[in-house]
Amino acid sequence: MDTNLIYEKTAAGEEAMRQRTRLVQRHLRMVLILVDGRTSVADLGEKVGNEQLVESALSELEKDGFIAPVLEQPSVWDKGTAVVQKVKEVALGQLSAFGGNSRQEEVQVVPAAQEAVAPVASPAETAPQAGSAPADKPPTVAWLAGWSTQTEASAEGGKASRPKKVPAGEETGIRPIRRGGRAPRGPLGKALWGVCAALGLALAALLLYPYDNHRPEVEAVLTRMLQQPVKAARLHATFLPHPGLVLEGVHVGQGEGIAIGSVRFLPQLGQWRTLKQVEVRGVSLPLPVLASVSEWVQGARAAAVVFPAIELGEITLQLGGQSLGPLAGTLVPEGAAMPLRLSLHDEARTLSLDLTQAPGGMQLSLEGLGWEPVKDSHLRFDSLNAQGLLTRDGLRLSSIDSRTLEGQVSGSLSLNWNGGVRLETDLVLKHLSLARLNQLLLGGAKGEGQVDASLRLSGRAAEWSRPLSLAQGEGSFVVNRGLLPVDLAEAVRRASSEPLRGGETRFEQLGGKVRVDLLGKRFYDLQLTAGLLRASGVAAVNVDGSLGGSLDVQVGGKGNVLRMPLTLGGTLEAPVLRGGRR
Repeated sequence: MDTNLIYEKTAAGEEAMRQRTRLVQRHLRMVLILVDGRTSVADLGEKVGNEQLVESALSELEKDGFIAPVLEQPSVWDKGTAVVQKVKEVALGQLSAFGGNSRQEEVQVVPAAQEAVAPVASPAETAPQAGSAPADKPPTVAWLAGWSTQTEASAEGGKASRPKKVPAGEETGIRPIRRGGRAPRGPLGKALWGVCAALGLALAALLLYPYDNHRPEVEAVLTRMLQQPVKAARLHATFLPHPGLVLEGVHVGQGEGIAIGSVRFLPQLGQWRTLKQVEVRGVSLPLPVLASVSEWVQGARAAAVVFPAIELGEITLQLGGQSLGPLAGTLVPEGAAMPLRLSLHDEARTLSLDLTQAPGGMQLSLEGLGWEPVKDSHLRFDSLNAQGLLTRDGLRLSSIDSRTLEGQVSGSLSLNWNGGVRLETDLVLKHLSLARLNQLLLGGAKGEGQVDASLRLSGRAAEWSRPLSLAQGEGSFVVNRGLLPVDLAEAVRRASSEPLRGGETRFEQLGGKVRVDLLGKRFYDLQLTAGLLRASGVAAVNVDGSLGGSLDVQVGGKGNVLRMPLTLGGTLEAPVLRGGRR
């Protein structure tokens, strides 16, 4: 088989590609797929890696009428030869039309490298002299310059005919090559250039205008709006990402105050207090300040400033040394039927905060989905929903409902910062993982089970910079189907005062009460049930992580009971049991 052959699919081959049942042999179908009307037999063999298989398959496919050789196409050389032949024929026709005799002129096509251009005689040199005998007209090359000549009979019979110029492409099919040149600039072009020049001058004027001279006036308006002194470092124009004026290095208030990175705004032409766009970026705000947002909007009205929704970016909320951010969102001023609304969210949109103007403050709605208050911490809220009221004096969350630590946490929280800091919260815990709770509160102490609890916590501090003094809490808890990292049964069996480390005790239920204060956590009224083992007593986890406490353990039924007092010591990472007989 000729390896230079190129095959293409026939109609039957295309139909066989659509109907898989027509070709059941895998190697035939594979080769049929590769046939594309451009690849030769040799190339197909290289693709498949088996030339004999390809040639055999092609022969069988051709025999069955699925493929056929591609008809030979004229080469580039053949096409060029045809064009040259056409040029020769047209040239001979033009020469015979002007020669006046039947003499054939031989036209030779000379390669471009050897071609010499002969000077063309002017019309005065080639015109016949008066009274002389008509001579043969020399061959003309006007048709190569874009025009062909034809004789045109005059309306009067006795007058000689004169040549008529006809565009060459109309009779020969060969279009002249016209080289582009610079066209003269018309009125439209001049007008366009004028508009461009005017725009350039306007842009230069906008860039060079001394906007910073108006900075004191802008500072005065902002001071009236916020009812606090406002200073800025610079006022200038910008065009990226969109045009507007930018006020940079803004400081609100006295002392540390509030620092704002930039305020971008676009005033309406001729009315600079009517703003079309406003964008505020790079702000660190104490949470109590948000309660004054409605007063800022009222101050803007008093200053005759009109603005649409304000875009916010890189916002950080501060509370008690903790920060929440960066956040982004919008501030929408109140309308005819809508109250003022401030919406913020984090970059991943795992947390959203909505504040709506309400009597006495701002109604707050907090929603979270997969939110981590502290990145890479052990606390993650699978879902969080909180409703409350933010005022100048504090924050009151009347409803908290969350899914975290494999369970549910609900309750309420009250935080007051007027004349000091006071915190009160009531929480209800259901089905929380003891292992994850220990990891969060006790630094990774071992333990398993599901925790149900109710807690009431409170605390005070003179200011945010100091820890909550008199912080305390109390509540009750029950742990079901859990594990303790001490072996109570082995300690009873040994009945020795020697320290026992390691081991574990699985139990059905562990219940009791808890008290939390600055010294640590105290567990009392403990009751543990683990099959035939019963235990009761108290335990403590001190601030430094050390353990203490005593347990009364009994093993056995009614007729045979073994009772043993145990003491608890060591640390959370390595608890120790010691026993002794009464």
